[in-house]
This record gives sequence, structure tokens and C-alpha cells, in this order.
Amino acid sequence: MKVRSKDEILNSMIDNFSLPYPVYEGTITHAIFSTVANAIAREYSIKDEEEKQIFLIDSRNEFLDKRAWEFGYDRKNGEFASGELTFEGTQGIVIPIGLKLKCNGIDFEVSESGQINDEGEGNAYVICTQLGNKGNIKAGTEFICDDMDFNKIYNANDLVGGIDIESDEDFNTRFFHTQRHKGTSGNEEHYEEWAKEVDGVTDAKATGLKNGNGTVEIVIAGKNNVVDELIINKVKEHIDITRPIGCKTTIKSMSDYSINITARIKTNSDIKSEFTYLANNYLNTCKENIVYSKLYSILANMSNVIDVLDFLVNDSKNNIKITTEQKAKVGILKIEVVD
Repeated sequence: MKVRSKDEILNSMIDNFSLPYPVYEGTITHAIFSTVANAIAREYSIKDEEEKQIFLIDSRNEFLDKRAWEFGYDRKNGEFASGELTFEGTQGIVIPIGLKLKCNGIDFEVSESGQINDEGEGNAYVICTQLGNKGNIKAGTEFICDDMDFNKIYNANDLVGGIDIESDEDFNTRFFHTQRHKGTSGNEEHYEEWAKEVDGVTDAKATGLKNGNGTVEIVIAGKNNVVDELIINKVKEHIDITRPIGCKTTIKSMSDYSINITARIKTNSDIKSEFTYLANNYLNTCKENIVYSKLYSILANMSNVIDVLDFLVNDSKNNIKITTEQKAKVGILKIEVVD
């Protein structure tokens, strides 16, 4: 759809106006035409965005959900963080289910009640009321309760399990990847597809016959590569009810493989953040080999890089092999800018 700007519409209206009234800027006629042209241009923009939503590659929000649903795909809805809190206070006080708490501006509530013992401590399980990673609270953090009086509330262990709702970009990427690498009849790509259907899993590598006939090993990664036992168990449960009968599966977390990069370049701006983002995008696609020339090209082709004088990956200029259990990401990045 050709989108016409406000100025194009306004000029067209003026050119086609044949009545004997002035239409130069400052006249009432020009003001009316300008208002109408602005409204029409806005409608062009809205219609253009709606037209784009017809195509899955451009779809976003509920349009993407509906279009992907037609192919049997659902957005991963995320998870709520949860864990155990320690309450210090007067002996005998009951910590009721539904009690509201706050930490770092995030709301929690008690999901399993507890009671303060004769030592002045009691434990209760809480769940975050907001979906996502923000509910994962590091051990030793204090909580606030406005409804009851406690001396101190804190978590002795991390609150975990919070996973963000799958973003449009991640959902779109997963959909097209599985369409282009369609798993069939329980092959390796099928196991990878099943694993990536679980909240918290962003990548998976499956190896058939890993431990003999009828066995498959699936190594999974999350947003920060390494995943916890909770996600591993969820993947195990999901695959066990989906896989062919008789097959034994082993689920493992991928381990980080740091790619340390040292470079000497000529540039007129700070490119570290952009290069790290682009390099990690490439490394995320690597299954067996990390190609030196591709990482070099990412840096050399950046618009603000004038020249690359030296470039080392893990202190060499060779390709790097990784295993199915390794997930590469940028580690130490040293970029020296020279005149």
C-alpha cells in the first residue's frame, strides 16, 4: 500500500481547488485543508499497519497470536516466580494465605501459610503476582508487609521460576524456525521443537542414539544460556507425554562457552554494545563451529568502523569447535581504538 504523507495530500487538495478563494498558508481555507490532510494521512498510516499484519513476518501482538494459532502455535505465556520466605516476629502469629508483600516494587502473596515458632521465626511460601523474570529475587533480600507487623521478612534462598511472556520477536523467530526445520516422526528436529515449546527454553540441541538404541539427549538453553532444574524437569515432562512410545530421553542444560575477543580498530564512535549484540546473535546460531571470518565480518561491516587492524578470537584466528552441550556467547571484549 502506498502511504501518502500529509504534505502530499495537502498539495494535491490545493492543486485541485478551483474556487476563487485564497488557499495560501494563514487563510482559513488552508487551515481546513491542512486539518483534513492530517486526518487522511493518519488513516493511511493506520491502514498500512493493519495491512502489514496480514503477513506473519510483520504481525505483532494479538495479530501474531491469531495468525500463528492458525498453524497450531501458541505464544509461551511465561511463569510466576515463587519460593520460601522467613518471617521474624511474635511467637504464635499465623502467616495467612493471601497475605500481601512487596519487594523492589513487585507484589507477592503467601500461597502456603506458616506460623511463627517459639524461636520467633516462621516460614511460608509466596508467589509473585506479576508474570516474568522480575519476580526472581536473590537470597537475602528483605520484603515489606503493610497488613501485618513482623520484625523482618526475607528470603534465605533465591525466589525462582519467573519467566517473561514470549516476546513478539522470539515467538516470530521460533515459529519460522520450526516451519523451516519441521520435525517429523520423532526425529532430532522434532525433539528440539518440543523442547522449545516450554517456557524458559530459547534453544535446544537433540542428539539421537546418544546412549544407545532408542535414546535421545536434548541439551537446552535459556535466555542466559544455563537453565535450572525446574525448567529441565518441565521439558522432561512435556517431551515424555509427546515423544514416541519406548524412547528414553535425557535432558541437560547447556553450559556457557565464552568467546573472548580482542580487536584493534579505527572508528569514530563507541561500538562495543552494538558489536556485542550482533556477535551474540551470530553465536546463538552456532551448533558445531564458530567461524572466525564471520565474527570478523560483523565488526568490519559495522557502519562506524573505518578499519580493523587486528582481530583475535580466544587468542587465535582459527575457527572454534563447540559441542552440543555448549552455548557460545561473548565473554571478555577488548577493543582498542587507534588513530
